[in-house]
Amino acid sequence: MADDLFPEPSAQESQMVHPNNGRSLKQEDYIAGLAKGLAILDCFDSGQVRLSVTKAAERTGLTRAAARRHLRTLFYLGYLDGDGQQFWLSPKILKSAGIYLNSAALPRAARAVLRSLPKQTGCYHSVVVLSGGEAVTVASCYPPHLEQAQVLPYGIYSGNRIPAHTGANGKVLLAALNAAQLEQWLVAYPLMRFTTQTLTDRSLLQQQLAEVRQQGWAEALGEYEPGFGGLAVPVIDAQGEVVAALNAVETNDHIADIAWRNRCLPLLQKAAAEIRVML
Repeated sequence: MADDLFPEPSAQESQMVHPNNGRSLKQEDYIAGLAKGLAILDCFDSGQVRLSVTKAAERTGLTRAAARRHLRTLFYLGYLDGDGQQFWLSPKILKSAGIYLNSAALPRAARAVLRSLPKQTGCYHSVVVLSGGEAVTVASCYPPHLEQAQVLPYGIYSGNRIPAHTGANGKVLLAALNAAQLEQWLVAYPLMRFTTQTLTDRSLLQQQLAEVRQQGWAEALGEYEPGFGGLAVPVIDAQGEVVAALNAVETNDHIADIAWRNRCLPLLQKAAAEIRVML
């Protein structure tokens, strides 16, 4: 199975094309060992914070012996901590994340725009990107009067990840995929249920994404966390590509209120346009 996940290009192939991001690479530039090591790191997510050798092998398709070597090498290099049986990410991982959040154009532009948005809407906001099956927050902000709130929605902090099919921002990003990309995403990432409102029917999700594509915005009501919902719009770069989603997070009754939506949606669209100018 590992050979299927990490193929060695044949001598006849001049280019390799990544199945998820579409990027190409010359066969002589591809380092299979590096790809396998990074695949181990990719195994960690919000639902899998610790890995055993067996679980790493299952999730990557590597043999147990190969998974063990990669885990121990990452432990030796300081990227993982562990107790001999289980491994987990170490603080060293934060170095790369911190550099991205502080230097990349998207999070920097998003933070600049988000500073003033909560004062206009009175609610939480975040900018997210699609990473595998999840929507990942790269910038967020909330109004001062909510700083002491006892219950906060999960996805508002930078680095938080939620399954893309459960949130308004994730649906905006999924709607931006072409038919082939969306089909591949649906095959790779099962539509897990998190609340009674989570949409887990593939056909219904595709219908909803078609509506999002047509209207240019998405909403979700309590599909990941009961009581909280979201309203989201795309962030589009100068080439016309959707690179992120900007959302407003509020209680379900606000999201379902048409008057609130009509007031908030233009503010989100204006903020998304301001982010685009800064990219």
